[in-house]
Amino acid sequence: MTGLITAVAGEQLTFDVEGLWGSPCSSTDYLGTPLVVVLGNRTTREEGTALVDALRDDSRTARLPIVQVAYLKGVPRVFKSMITREAARDLGEQIDRAAAAHPDLSERQLQLLFGFALDWRAEVAARFGFHSKSKRVLAFVLDGRGRLVGQAEGDDVRDHVIALIGRAGAR
Repeated sequence: MTGLITAVAGEQLTFDVEGLWGSPCSSTDYLGTPLVVVLGNRTTREEGTALVDALRDDSRTARLPIVQVAYLKGVPRVFKSMITREAARDLGEQIDRAAAAHPDLSERQLQLLFGFALDWRAEVAARFGFHSKSKRVLAFVLDGRGRLVGQAEGDDVRDHVIALIGRAGAR
């Protein structure tokens, strides 16, 4: 990662960006529970999907909300409908996999556990120095009050996220 990081652990971190189908995706919707946010771009797309699936497969994180944020700064808006369709398809597949792994959860419960934001202006990503040339997925965790617990990237990102969630619960 080569960008300037302005996010500081312990600070209140909020975002309110476009979600799928034009609906807003806001961090404040998740107050009261730890929140995992996964930042990705075209290069890190598969790694991000694998991270979300790994977190869903782990009993410690299976029922926590995860918001995926797609870094789209510089992508021409003419591709908006195509990107939205691809994201919706990918998200649907993730929800289907989670439903198979957790048959006790209703469709509505599953949908609440998955958020997706389209970060056209890099409002979220820029706080962490994440950009179009980032080579690895970056995840961060907010505690139930919306404060940044920490961030994780690189190898063993799932284990780092789980450790951050443990710290989020202790706040």
